[in-house]
Amino acid sequence: MLYWICYRTALVVEEIVRSHSVVPATIGVIDGKIHVGLTSSQLDQLADPEEPKVKISCRDLPVACSKGLSGGTTVSGTLFIANSVNIKIFVTGGMGGVHRHGNISFDISSDLTQLSRTPVGVVSSGIKSILDIPRTLELLETLGITVVTFGPSKEFPAFFTPKSGCYVDNNMETPLDCARLLDANARQETNSGLLIAVPIPTDVACEGLAVEDAIQVALKEADTSNVTGKEVTPFILKRVNELTKGESLKANIALIKNNASVGSKIANELSQLRQYPCETRHFIPPMQNLTTPSNYQPVIVGGSIIDIVVKAKTTPITREGTIPGSLWSCDGGVGRNIAEYLARRDCNPLLVSVVGEDENGGKIKRRLTELKMSTRGILVKEGASTASYCVVLEESGEVHCGIGDLEINKHLTVDWVKQFSTVPPSFLCFDANIPIHVITYICNTFSQYNTPIWFEPTCVRNSVKPITSGVIDKITYASPNLSELHCMHNSLVENEKQAPPLNVSNLEDIINTVLSLSDPLLYNGMQNLLVTLGTHGLMYVTKDEALLYPSAPSGYPVSILNVSGAGDCLVGGVISSLLEGHSIDASIKIGLLSAHTSLRSSETVAIPNQTDFGDWMKVESIICKRK
Repeated sequence: MLYWICYRTALVVEEIVRSHSVVPATIGVIDGKIHVGLTSSQLDQLADPEEPKVKISCRDLPVACSKGLSGGTTVSGTLFIANSVNIKIFVTGGMGGVHRHGNISFDISSDLTQLSRTPVGVVSSGIKSILDIPRTLELLETLGITVVTFGPSKEFPAFFTPKSGCYVDNNMETPLDCARLLDANARQETNSGLLIAVPIPTDVACEGLAVEDAIQVALKEADTSNVTGKEVTPFILKRVNELTKGESLKANIALIKNNASVGSKIANELSQLRQYPCETRHFIPPMQNLTTPSNYQPVIVGGSIIDIVVKAKTTPITREGTIPGSLWSCDGGVGRNIAEYLARRDCNPLLVSVVGEDENGGKIKRRLTELKMSTRGILVKEGASTASYCVVLEESGEVHCGIGDLEINKHLTVDWVKQFSTVPPSFLCFDANIPIHVITYICNTFSQYNTPIWFEPTCVRNSVKPITSGVIDKITYASPNLSELHCMHNSLVENEKQAPPLNVSNLEDIINTVLSLSDPLLYNGMQNLLVTLGTHGLMYVTKDEALLYPSAPSGYPVSILNVSGAGDCLVGGVISSLLEGHSIDASIKIGLLSAHTSLRSSETVAIPNQTDFGDWMKVESIICKRK
C-alpha cells in the first residue's frame, strides 16, 4: 500500500475495533523496542516510506531488537508478541503458507509453525491467494492446527475471493461459536493456535479468474526478476494490484476491515464466556485462569507500615480540648499496599520489604499469608520496630497532617534484594521510602531484563531519588503528584531553568504546568508520567502525547471517607491491568476507579466491583497540546 493508504487503513481498523468496545493493540517494532499498542504518531512512523524499515518475523525479533531496527511484524512475529502479553485474539488480512511450487523449493512460511505452538486465535481471510492453498491446508492438518471457516459455508476462502474450491471439516456460524471454540482450546491447554477463516464480503470480492491470471503473471515476473525470500509476497501483491487496476487493493482493505469487525465481536463473546464484563474492553482471561511461571511474577520493593488513621468529626481541627472523631489501624505502606492490591487481583506479586521482630511485624506477615502471598521477601530485623505512620484526617477526608516512624527502611539492603533479582520479573515497582543505593541497584539490574519499572515517589522529599542516583532513564512509569513533579523537575534542570513555586488554580494553568515540568524528565529517559491532580483527575504524559483523564465519570457520586491508600490503589490498578493485557488507556481508567473505590472505603486497599467498570470505560480523555 501507499504510505497514506497504509496509515489511514490502520487508523480506520483501530476505530472499527473500538466501536465494538474492544481495545486495539497494534503491534510493531520501533528503534529496537517492541510496542504493543501504537500511538498515531508511531503508526505514522511505521507507515512512512522515508523511514527505513524491515519485515520482522519471529526469528528476526532478536536481530531487530539488538540492532535498534524498526518495522512491521509478520504473522509469526505478531503471534509470538501477542501471546507473551496474553493477547488471545489476533486479527490480520491473510496468513502465510506453502508457496506455489513449495514442494520443490520448500518455501514455507514460519507463520504456520509459529501458530502450531502459540495458543492464539487468528482471524484472517484464510491464506494469501498467491500461495498454494491445498498444500497449506494439508500442512495445517499435519501441524495439528484447528482450522474453521466463519459463516454458513465450509469452503475455505481464497483471500481476494470467498471461494477456493477447498473445504475444511468445520465451520462456526456466529461470533459466539468462535468464542466457545477459543475457550475450549484454552481449557484443554493444547498450546496450539486456531485459524478462523473469514470470507471476504461478496460485494467487495474480486473476480476470481482475473485475480488468478494476475497472480500467474506476477509469479512469472518474480521468477524472471530473481525475487526470492521475504521479498516475494510484497512483490507479487504489488503486481497483482497493478494488473487488476487497483481492485485487489480495494478488496484487501475491505477484508481487513471486515476481519477486524468479526474479531472484535468474537472478543466480546469470549469476554462474556469468561465472566469478565465486555465494558472493560478486555477480552483476555483473568489472571487466575492463566498459568504464570513464578519467575515472571511482579516484584514490589517498598515499605511495610502499620497505619494509624484518626478522622475528626468536626471542622476545623483546633487545639482547644479533645476533638471528637474515630480511630482505627490497618496494615499499610506504599509498597505493601500495592502488593496487596495485586494479590487481590490474582497477579501473584512478591513483596520485598523489611519489618521489625515485633507484634506489628508479625501482623503484617500474617496478613500476607492470608492473601496467599509469599513472605520470603520480608526481612525481619531483630531489635528494630516495624514502621508506623499516623495520619490525621479532616472531616472531609483530606489529610490534615501525618507523622511517621520509617527508620527501619534503612535496613533494607542491596544484599537482601540481590537474592530476588536473579530471574526477570514481569514488572518491578518500588516506592521512594527505600534507601537510595537500593534504588540504584534494582533499576540498573532489572532494566537489563527489559522489565517495566514503576517509581512511586511517596512524598516531595523522596521524589528526587531516581534523579540524584542517576537512574532516571531506567524508569518506565512514574506517578508523582504535582508538587512531587515540580521537585523532580527542579532537581534535574540547571538553576536558571528551575520552575518558580507552584501557583496554579485553573485547569488550563495546571495542564500547561504539568507539560512544562514533564518535558525535561521525559527527554532524560523517563518514558511515562502519570501525574495525579486530585479533583482535576490525572494527566498521562509521554514524549508523543498528553492526555487528561477526569477524576470520575460525569455525574458519578463522589464521597470521601479516607484518602489514605487511594494513590496506591491507582498504581495497583494500572499495573494489574497492564499485566492482564489492557492498553494503557484502559489501565488508567481501572486505576482511577480503584482509587475512587479506596476513597469511599475505610480500608486502605479496596478492590472495585466489576459492575462499576462499564461507566469508567466510557470516560473520554482530553488531548492536551504542548505550546
